[in-house]
Amino acid sequence: MRQRREIAGGADRAGYRARLQAEQPGRVPELHRKAAAWYAGRGLADDAIRHAAAAGEMAWAARLIEQHYDEVFYLRSEGATVQRWLSALPADLVRTRPRLLLARAFLALISGRLEAVEPLLDAAQRAYAGAAEEPFEPTIGRARSMLVNVPALIAICRGFLAQFRGDADATVAFASQVMAEADEGQWRLSSTARGFLAAGEWLHGRLDEAERAFMASIDEWRAAGLPTLTAWVLYLLGRVQRGRGGLDASALTCRQALEMTTVPGLPTPPAAGPAYVGLGEVAYQRNELDIALQRTTEGITLCRQFTYIPPLATGLVTLAWIRQASGDPGGALAASGEEAAAVDALAEVLTLACPQGYVRVFADEGPPMAALLARLTAAQRSGGAAAQVPLGCLARPQRALGPPDVARDAGRGSVTTAPGLVEQLTSRELEVLAMLAAGRSNQAIASQLVVTLDTVKKHVSHILGKLGAANRTEAVTRARELALIP
Repeated sequence: MRQRREIAGGADRAGYRARLQAEQPGRVPELHRKAAAWYAGRGLADDAIRHAAAAGEMAWAARLIEQHYDEVFYLRSEGATVQRWLSALPADLVRTRPRLLLARAFLALISGRLEAVEPLLDAAQRAYAGAAEEPFEPTIGRARSMLVNVPALIAICRGFLAQFRGDADATVAFASQVMAEADEGQWRLSSTARGFLAAGEWLHGRLDEAERAFMASIDEWRAAGLPTLTAWVLYLLGRVQRGRGGLDASALTCRQALEMTTVPGLPTPPAAGPAYVGLGEVAYQRNELDIALQRTTEGITLCRQFTYIPPLATGLVTLAWIRQASGDPGGALAASGEEAAAVDALAEVLTLACPQGYVRVFADEGPPMAALLARLTAAQRSGGAAAQVPLGCLARPQRALGPPDVARDAGRGSVTTAPGLVEQLTSRELEVLAMLAAGRSNQAIASQLVVTLDTVKKHVSHILGKLGAANRTEAVTRARELALIP
């Protein structure tokens, strides 16, 4: 009965709106304006914005979005709601309002679309320079608002980009700029800048200073009653502690992050994902592989919903190590039956991380990563996930792992060792490779080396197999990326 009444009521309202539109079309915008004012006066942002837009009052709708943005995006983590609001506005209007451009920039930032952030920041800077300042009173209060200060928020966004790229000096420089731009009482902006300074210490390798700075930042966020942000900084602190060798401290910190974000009896929120990834990293270092797999898998699942790239990338890399080691508790590089899964996991994280420029997350793992990258290189010809990884995405971490040692082993006729290759090329194969790069045919190579054509074809086949290449052109490209040839 109740369902039928609701359906009937909805039909009545739809019929009323249709009659009103037909009989008194001039009243419709006025009624939408009144509804928008009523909802806005009661803090019901979603309905207020919807009615303002329906009334054609797009500038009013834009101001309502700006006023409620901090509350909805930062406190309630409802990025999809903000995206829906922005999509209802004309693009020309958004381009004239720096705060809306910054809202779009943050949506791009948390979803990992870093290539879209810089143009939006540049547009916000131009719009701010050319626009008259309007009175701005965020519903969350000026002290806790990010949009309250446009120049400071632009610097914060640029600081985030610097962190993603591992640029310690730029991270610190933008943090200092935020501190200079933020007015007294704009606590949220200043506190974020202090978090950037802690990240700068971490990126510089000054782990003691970074730990102290992150702890101070955590105290601020916790006192402000912001559990999601507190949990995120706890995850960063846990990584610093792990970097200092403190696995017990790191595990305790990650568990504190879980306590901040989870409520017994309720579904685990995405914000808990980084903490689970951190616990998985600790368990892996202790060779507790079953626990590591459980924690890391759960963390990855949550981080996919969290849409924030760094902990997801870290989780996928950790998962690759776990799968690689599962068949051999001693940590052998070829884990029996798990190599394909490890390669697939690495292929996934490379595809995810490469467009954002991540290198150190792979290179810092050292020789084990070089071995796994080599297996991924060899697996590319077999198709599957490995084949989807662009050559450049493989080459960058391989180069960062160190230049190849091209010293010849006269006794075996081979070189040792080019990062990224499971099986090294012999000196004769390198000669053939150089001729391929020069564009010489198989017959020309055979004539110069004074060997048969079949011998040259065998050398070419071995080169393609060792480089994981499908043809001569791809082999030359990969060899150059591996610094095997100029």
